[in-house]
Amino acid sequence: MKEIDFRPDRYRVRRTRKRNVVIRVTFLGVLAVVLILGSVGAYARKAIARQEMAGLQGDLESQAKVFKGIDAMLVHLDDVRDKRQLLSDVAGGAPLYRVLAELAHAMPDATALTKVHVAQKRKIGDTGDLPGGVDATWIDGMSKLEVTGWTDLDVNVGRFMARMSESALFRNVRLGYSNPVVVEGREVREFKLTCLFPEFE
Repeated sequence: MKEIDFRPDRYRVRRTRKRNVVIRVTFLGVLAVVLILGSVGAYARKAIARQEMAGLQGDLESQAKVFKGIDAMLVHLDDVRDKRQLLSDVAGGAPLYRVLAELAHAMPDATALTKVHVAQKRKIGDTGDLPGGVDATWIDGMSKLEVTGWTDLDVNVGRFMARMSESALFRNVRLGYSNPVVVEGREVREFKLTCLFPEFE
């Protein structure tokens, strides 16, 4: 036989409603938990991202300081190079002791020098006093040497020129003049030689 349910209809309706309410509350609770967990995860990710961003910002600031320091060093290095070049231009030229040593080595016997003049050709706005007929483009970085002296024979002037031309220091050796003169009652040859020599950097 089929059992007969003697419970009233309102009881069944109330029970159904209660069950629906429980289901809804459970669903809403689960949804709330999911939303809370999602919010916590998003907050944690944002916090980590903020920390990483702060670290990157610190690294960028440090690198910016390093780059500024490098730029300052490069500017200082350029300034040092300019000053070094300026000092080289102003103070360039072969040492005088080497010029005199080469002249002493090249001088023949019975020869005396009465004047030695060095005219250095600067790179800063100075064309210098150059020997005639010398190409200005060829003498860049060169200076002029002018030697005046006496000797007993004209052949010694030729020897002097030849020895100077053989030297690794002197270039474009030329005879200015060779004239007979009387010095203290003695007839000698007065001569003038000009040449170029390289400037030392």
